[in-house]
Parts: sequence; structure tokens; C-alpha cells
Amino acid sequence: MNASRFWSLLLMVSCCLRAHPAGAGEPESTAWAIPSEKSSFHVFLLMGQSNMAGYGGVPANDPYLPGDQDPVPGVLMLTGQGTVDDAKLASPVEWQPAAHPLHRGQPTNQFGLGMDFAKAYRAMHPGITVGLIPCAWGGAGIDRLGKGTPIFANAVARLKVAQEKGVIKGVLWHQGESDSVNPELAAAYDGKLRNLIADTRSAVGDPNLPFIIGNLAEFYGTHPDHAKRLDLIDQIRATLKSVATRVPGCAFVPSTGLADSQGKGVHFNRASLITLGRRYALAYAQTAPVIVQRPAGYKLVWSDEFDGEKLNTTKWRFPSYKEREAATVNDEGTVTVADGMLKLNAFVTGEKLHAAIIQTNGKFERTYGWFEARMKMHRLQGLHSCFWVQTPTFNQFPNNPAQSGTEMDIMEWFGSGRRSGWAGMNIYYRDEKGSVRSPSIPQFQLMGRPIEGDPQSPLGDMSAEFHIYAMHWKAEAVSFYCDGVEIMRDTEAISNVNQYIVLSLLSSNWERPRLRLNQLPDSLVVDYVRVYAP
Repeated sequence: MNASRFWSLLLMVSCCLRAHPAGAGEPESTAWAIPSEKSSFHVFLLMGQSNMAGYGGVPANDPYLPGDQDPVPGVLMLTGQGTVDDAKLASPVEWQPAAHPLHRGQPTNQFGLGMDFAKAYRAMHPGITVGLIPCAWGGAGIDRLGKGTPIFANAVARLKVAQEKGVIKGVLWHQGESDSVNPELAAAYDGKLRNLIADTRSAVGDPNLPFIIGNLAEFYGTHPDHAKRLDLIDQIRATLKSVATRVPGCAFVPSTGLADSQGKGVHFNRASLITLGRRYALAYAQTAPVIVQRPAGYKLVWSDEFDGEKLNTTKWRFPSYKEREAATVNDEGTVTVADGMLKLNAFVTGEKLHAAIIQTNGKFERTYGWFEARMKMHRLQGLHSCFWVQTPTFNQFPNNPAQSGTEMDIMEWFGSGRRSGWAGMNIYYRDEKGSVRSPSIPQFQLMGRPIEGDPQSPLGDMSAEFHIYAMHWKAEAVSFYCDGVEIMRDTEAISNVNQYIVLSLLSSNWERPRLRLNQLPDSLVVDYVRVYAP
């Protein structure tokens, strides 16, 4: 899987969850109804060992919180899981409203990742009911999970039941701790996992069934009990990532930045399982993304292909100010056009940081449309680049985004900024106190979660290649896309006034100390900007 595409999804599941709360507005009578159309009932198998079964909420320092065990509207679970040694279906075998714990009748059956995966998946697929088949078992090595075992036979029997009402859409896999205990198990793990994937796909009848593979916890191996097998733990980690990369239809879920539940270096805590569930949803989106094209009937109303030798000032203008927080803007050399590309450049002379911002106010403004740009982001921590639209009336009508307009960030990228790989799509407006409000992300600090961490973050390195970022702005909703995949949709703060386009590569005061001046220059590269409308 191309790691940088994994952003697309979020990149921003937290945005989706706030814009589309799971089950919001659903009447009690239909909240857990099985859809009449099988295509609207998406079913997933939860396979693996204790971290898939769930260990959050077990220790006293990591308890359930109020509401954790409430059923989630639109999410069902299939009962009937057998025991580790018995394939017999446990009675009853039926769809029930899903709630923690999903895996019942075993020690590690508490708060798991499945529920938050389902919430995130529903946020990304409005109108879909999600079914979960709990198949994991705490402490089970892969030899107890594959074809020919009671656990696998029980899972297959229940997926056949599920296929009567719904469509099996994928497998969530988190396992490998028990196979890191000796060299023979670790060496055989690659082949066994690939066989299990093939056997599961065969049982479902779908050779391309998405199989989402989670990494072992990064803290796994830090406990003194693990000291003698650190190499084996790393070997399993490498195998999980390798299989996810080599086997078509698989995706890898990193465990960067997640925390232990009870200090034994094995199990994720409650908060980390929430993040991990969302990451699984992001990874799943990369296995079969729904590619959105600009709407039929829309025509090009404005564009810049950057075919000249300098910026076209009939289309763009520079703002009147020369200083913007930590940088001097738009000095000579900060904005260049060559070889069909626009570059906004950041560089330093002495201690003076130079950056760039250009905009179309007074040249081109409009209400509604499809706004699109193909760009490659800058690379350095301490800078942020953005493709956005703004309005001259942004501050005039507090708490009235329809009349004042909004700031719409089609893509804002922080390089290795606040956390590695931060990116965001967002909408802002002003309240009566002059503070920035966002309906989809109440706190700006949440932007980009859950992608914190090192270069293995789900976003990958967005400065490594070009992507197409787009926004579809309509009277009833604003949707944001990367490479045709919808990342976020908002229906609350919709601007009904003319807005103009802005491209920028800047540094804020809080970012400047992180910028390594000896690594400059850096650039935001733009292939084109286009606007379409009916």
C-alpha cells in the first residue's frame, strides 16, 4: 500500500465523527434494524488475540467511562462465538445491538477497538449499518486461529449466517504477540499469516477481501519480561508490515504513540484502542477508496495552469502587509513560476525568514463550486502550507457563517510540525468574542488526529509526491477530498457569500523555533488551480 495515500482518509476521521455523529437523529425503532438491502449492511470479522478482543477497561487505572457500554445506533454484533477449543456455535446466534464488550466469555473481553472502528466507518459511509463478528481470542497464537482450528471453523459458520443479511466487507486483524515467544514461531509467521488471509478470503468467497493488519504495540518489548526476545518481537512487527505491503488488498495500521493499559507492555489502554479503531477505518478506506469526480455538468470557470515565466497578476495579487507572524512575505524569490509549476518558496537571509502568500481577492471571487489544486507540500517542520478560501467579510457578522463567510482550508500541511505528518481540512468562522469557531473540530489542537508519531504515521510524507486536493462547496454542505476520496463533510457552517482563493507557505511564531534554518530552502509546488461550477 502507498503509505502517503493513507492520509486520505484524514486523514481526519475525528472530523468525520464530529460532522456525522454515529446514529445521530435515528429513531429508536430503526437504530439497530437490519437493512432490507444487503448492500447497506456491511459486516467485518474481528480476528486476532487479546488486543483485538479488548483489554481496555480492565485495570483500575484504565476504567470504563460513562456511556462506554451503551449500544451504538447503527452498529450490530453477531453472537455465537465458541470457545478456543470448541467450534460449536454458542446459543443464541443472532444480531444484537453492539456494545462493549464484544468478545464475551473470555478474560480479555473488555473495551476493544471494534466499536470505534464501526463508528468511524459509519461516519465515512453515511446510511450504512455495520455488523461486527467477534472472532478473536486472548492469548491465541496464529496456530489456534487459522484453517482447521475450532476458532476458524466457528468464525466461518457465523460469517455464513452474516451473509444471509449482509455483505462481508473485510477483516480486522491484530495478533502476533504469542508468536514472538520463540524463533520457530516467529520464522513461520509470514507463511501462516498469508495462508490465513487466503483461507479467510476463500471462505468468504471474495479473493480481494480487504484484510487490515495492525502493528504490535510499540511499547511491546519494553517490559523486563521481554528482554530475551526483543529480536523476535521486532521480527513479528516487520512481518506484519511486510505482509500488509506485499499481499494485494491488505493495509497496515501503525501503533505509533499509543499507550499501555497496565504497565506490562502488552495491551493498549482504552484511549489508545479508540485511536486504533479509527486508524483501522482509515486503513480500510485505502484498500477500496470510492473515487469522486467533479460533478457532471460543472464547467471550468477559472483556472491557472502556471504556464508563464512569472505569476499572472491578472489572476493573483499579493496582500498589502509585508510581515506575517514569523516571516517576511513576498520578497523577491519567494514566488516563482517555471516549467508549468508555481513555487512558493521559504528561505532565510541571515536570521530573516522569507515566505509567501498569494490570493485572488479583487481578481476572482465566487459563491459555491468545485475548487481543485494539484500540489506537492513542503517538507520541513516549522512551516505550514495551505490551499484555502477566505472572504472579505470574515469578521463582520459574529456567529453567522452564512452571512460572514468562513475560512475553508482545503488542505493545510504542517510537515513535521506539531506532530509528524499533521494535515487538516477544516472550516472556521468567528464568534461574538472574535474567537475562531469550528463546527467539525471544536479544538484546533485536534486537527489531524489520529496521525501523531514518526514517519510511519498514516499520512506518510505528503511532500514526497503530488496529490489532488478538492472542495465541493454547495448551499447544503461542503465536502473535502484528496485524490478523489472524501475526507470530511460539514453541513453546519456553510458560507453563502463570495470567497477568494489563497495559497500560502508561512511560519507561525510558535513554529519558528522548530525550523532548522540550515535545511532551507523549502517549497510548496503547485501544478494548477481550477474552479468548476454549474
